[in-house]
Parts: sequence; C-alpha cells; structure tokens
Amino acid sequence: MRAIILCFLFALTSAITVAQKPPERCQDATPTKAGSIDELKKIDRELDDALQRGDVEFFQRTLAEEMINVMPEGSVGKKQDFLQDVKPQKPGRTLTITAKDVEVFVFGDAGVVTSNKTAVWKSANGSTSDEYRETNTYVRKDGRWFLLASQTSHAPPPYSAKDVNLNLTVTENQIGGNKNASVVLVEFADYECPYCRQFASTTMKQIESEYIDKGRIGFVFYDFPIESSHPNAFNAALAAQCASEQARLWEMKHKLLAEPSALTPGDLFRDAETMNDRKPDPSLSLWTEARSLPAIQ
Repeated sequence: MRAIILCFLFALTSAITVAQKPPERCQDATPTKAGSIDELKKIDRELDDALQRGDVEFFQRTLAEEMINVMPEGSVGKKQDFLQDVKPQKPGRTLTITAKDVEVFVFGDAGVVTSNKTAVWKSANGSTSDEYRETNTYVRKDGRWFLLASQTSHAPPPYSAKDVNLNLTVTENQIGGNKNASVVLVEFADYECPYCRQFASTTMKQIESEYIDKGRIGFVFYDFPIESSHPNAFNAALAAQCASEQARLWEMKHKLLAEPSALTPGDLFRDAETMNDRKPDPSLSLWTEARSLPAIQ
C-alpha cells in the first residue's frame, strides 16, 4: 500500500508574470506545455551534471532564494545549506548520477519533476552507490526556471508528477503564516498515519520555526483520512474541524498527531473538554486565524 501518500507536501506558487510587454511580433511566443516539459527535463539533468562536477555557480543561478531541500530523514535545508554541500570530487574520485522513470507535470509557471536516481561514487578503492527518489518543484520567473523545492526519499516514492495534478482553491482566511506569500505549502495528513506523525514531530517543527513563524511562506492544511486503513482517522479529522470552528484547529492538530493511540470517540470528547477548560496555547497563537479546508472524500 502506498502509505506515503497520506502525508506529503506540495509547494504552490502564485502566478508570476513578465513585467514588460513583449513586442507585437512576440505575442504568440508563450511557452507551450510540451516545450516546458522539455525545458524542465533538461534543467533537471543539468542540475545532476552540475552536482557531479561540483559547480556551485550553476546552483547559485538556478536555485530560488527561498529554496527548500527536504532530506530522507526529514531535515529541511535552505539554499545556503545546499550550496555548502556542493563541492568538486576529490582527486581520483568521480560521481555519476543517472535518472530513470522521469515524469514531469506542468501547470502555468510551476512544474514538478519526479524520477528515480542512482548516484555512484568511484575511486581507486572501489565504488559505492545510492538509490533514491527525487521530486523537484520549479517555478518560472522572467522566462527562467528556478528550483524552489527538492525532496529526496529512500522509501517508496512519496508521489509522482501526475499525483500532484490538484485543482486547489485557497482563500486568504485558510492560510496560516504569511497570507500574501508567493509560496504556499500544503499538507495532507491522516491523524492515525505513522508517516504523518513522524513528519509532525520532526520536519514540520523546523518548517514552522524557520519559514512559517518568520512569515516567509503561507501554510494550508488538508484532512486526508484513509478509513480503510485507519478506522479512527475520520472521527479525528471531524474533531479537528470542530476545533477549527472555535479557532483551536492548530492546538487540536498538534495534540491529535502527538497522541495517535488516543483517537477513540471517548478520547476525542475528553480532549475537547480539556481544551475548553483552558485558554488557547500561546505558542500556537500564530495559527488561530487559520482554517482547515474540508476533508477530502
């Protein structure tokens, strides 16, 4: 079962347009979807080539300033963190990266490239290799593609390009953090899912402190209960929606993900009564105006 689909991130970008109107003869020069797909495949390959030769300057030009790099263990790095790891190979050592199962999905000025990759390091002492799934999100600005987010996983693929073909309408009152941010992060979560709990306890805490609390991005939460695998997930999502009506969504969300074994109706009523008897958690005050979107049926 593709359990990973229960919890994944997808960065949505606002439409970015070129400031100057092109000459009349260029009015029909809008990039085609097929052309954008070819461009993204090319730049994704060029990123691997640059990594092989340790070309920091190429990454400086290609990474967006707000670039996020999510590693397999869940840690989140910024652009400067990524650049520090780009170095030429030591003498006598080579790196070769190959990609297969490349999929590309484009919508407007944003695109996602997913692929299975193999990195092989060779030296006089032999060779080592690493196989991983990479999902890169790009945004186009002034006619150029920039890498906005990269996620690497050694587990089964978190999602492929076609899986993120979502038609989401997000209003301002549903966004936590910076409501005017050009980048909005969307989380899909099942309160009974172990992957979602791991994400909440590690990666999400870092995203909150480094990106959301500082107003660098916006954030939207979707309930994604999978009742066939998690019988208590829907009731937990319903409890979170009720808390949302009282501006306590994020306090309830944190509690439900922290105590996944206590999701029976009795547990949920107890949690609601406990929250009703105390003031909102001030550490979650940033989120009190955010509202969850309806659960996906």
